[in-house]
Amino acid sequence: MNASFVVQAALILAGVALLLPALGGVAARLAQVCLGLCAVGVLLVGVWPEDTVSALHTTGAVLYLAGGAVGLLALAYAVRSRSDALGTALAVLGLVGGAATIFFADGVTEYLGRGGTERVAAYVLPVGLAVAGAVLWWLTRATGALPEASSGPSRRELRAQARAEHAERTRERDTALEAAARRREETAAPEPADDGEFDDADPEDPWATPSRRDR
Repeated sequence: MNASFVVQAALILAGVALLLPALGGVAARLAQVCLGLCAVGVLLVGVWPEDTVSALHTTGAVLYLAGGAVGLLALAYAVRSRSDALGTALAVLGLVGGAATIFFADGVTEYLGRGGTERVAAYVLPVGLAVAGAVLWWLTRATGALPEASSGPSRRELRAQARAEHAERTRERDTALEAAARRREETAAPEPADDGEFDDADPEDPWATPSRRDR
């Protein structure tokens, strides 16, 4: 088991060295740092088991568990422009690993037990890295290179553009309604003009109709 931890550290470092240079941006650099700390942490766990130098073992476990959760979240953000599905899967695994790490550290282990909670916190990283490696390999199989990151607007820019377009449509609608109301007022039928038809009304009965006055 200790030997497997050492091998895992070497594999994580190799993956960081081979993959992360192909992913640009702050998220990729953060993922690189966090995964590097994971490799150091799991190396400490393997070289110094808990029954030897407990302080180094605990330090390695903290580096591995916390660095793994944050590293998966950063890696999810770094690959999202190339594969939304992969980014979502890595983000979910990172959140699960982070929650399990917090539960394990705080002793919230009633449901899975201490060992089960620790396994959930620890295993999300190898699962996430294996999924990322398989998906990115599949994406490069046809072209021989990772698909380029989208050069279009970001999601935040798209949301801002959608809000601006909605506000413009609302303004145009209000302007059209106001113009239609003004046209209706301008084309309304004028009041009938007073042509003196009833000037000879009977002063004794000013409300009489013309037929009554004729009689």
